[in-house]
Amino acid sequence: MDYLNIPENEYGIVFTVSRGSAFKLLAEAYPFHTNKKLLTMFDHESQSMNWMAQAAKDKGAKSYSAWFKWPTLKPCSADLRKQILNKKKRKKDSAVGLFVFPVQSRVTGSKYSYQWMALAQQNNWHVLLDAGALGPKDMDSLGLSLFRPDFIITSFYRVFGFDPSGFGCLLIKKSVLGCLQNQSGVTGTGMVKITPDPESDRREPEIICRHLDHINMLGLNRTTSRLRFLINWLVTSLLQLRFHGPDEKDALPLVQIYGPKIKYERGAAVAFNVRNINRGLINPEVVQKLAEAHGIGVGVGILSHIRIMDSPGNPDGELNITDTTLCKPMANGRFDGKSGFFRVEVVTASLSFLTNFDDVYKLWAFVAKFLNPDFTKESGLTTVEEDSET
Repeated sequence: MDYLNIPENEYGIVFTVSRGSAFKLLAEAYPFHTNKKLLTMFDHESQSMNWMAQAAKDKGAKSYSAWFKWPTLKPCSADLRKQILNKKKRKKDSAVGLFVFPVQSRVTGSKYSYQWMALAQQNNWHVLLDAGALGPKDMDSLGLSLFRPDFIITSFYRVFGFDPSGFGCLLIKKSVLGCLQNQSGVTGTGMVKITPDPESDRREPEIICRHLDHINMLGLNRTTSRLRFLINWLVTSLLQLRFHGPDEKDALPLVQIYGPKIKYERGAAVAFNVRNINRGLINPEVVQKLAEAHGIGVGVGILSHIRIMDSPGNPDGELNITDTTLCKPMANGRFDGKSGFFRVEVVTASLSFLTNFDDVYKLWAFVAKFLNPDFTKESGLTTVEEDSET
């Protein structure tokens, strides 16, 4: 608790095997049967959110989501404010529901204003702060003295160096502990707390988290600055990769970046797609498999809850969402160029407190190989266009 900079007199802690398990535990215990709303704020699809939404539905609650503007992926403030403000009468001693607020996007690196958390608290929502995208030492910067969320979920990975490599944490404000229930409906039970074994002859710890000790020694300023320099170098360098054309002004960018480009307060994650010379997009699974073959770890995610406000045209090679098979319409949306909701499959890369310049340079050098049209053909893997034809 001291390491996380969280007051032990206000919060209790539950250790889980993963970040997703922490979400699932809270979803099962939260009283959605009386607090009948779940409002989330994620620009990407999340299995954890799917679990929570299903739990809310099973208890008779309804799920809502903030949506994000294309192509900036900034949240639509007017709509989100309208969803948070609550005018309906509620039962005594019950909250409106649960508002899940991420400090930043785990996929695009977008950071969000804490004012949304404050507005939800002012309108009687319980607030879950998802700090899973932060580095371990970044918890010092959360400003919990100003904002006291009811629940906090964070995680620690690559701190042990073996399988399992880490663990998840669910922090619960003690003042709301009584409203939680286990599956039997008994209030405040079913929680697990790790305590020292009184019969053990060891105060020395059995497992030493050397990576956490190292990052604690470096401090917040150094780790945050280093990650900011690395992610901005990576984004800047990816944007410099272009297919050569007859005119330099017409050179097509190799990489399409989603969300913030270069920004001082940008998070240490980036979502992107790789183009081919014919302006099509290479399937993210193809990029991921090729990256694995080159010893590089990238992920595949789906940006969602995105809405087209008006036609953005095609500035500087900006992705035209109506022309790519990577974009999937929502169940209730269409590609009408104005108000349709859609999803986009993307490649994701996340930097951790152990990432160094060699890591980001290796990723950049790998992506640069796609400037060679024969790179994917030599691998025997197909692009999106070839998939669509077959």
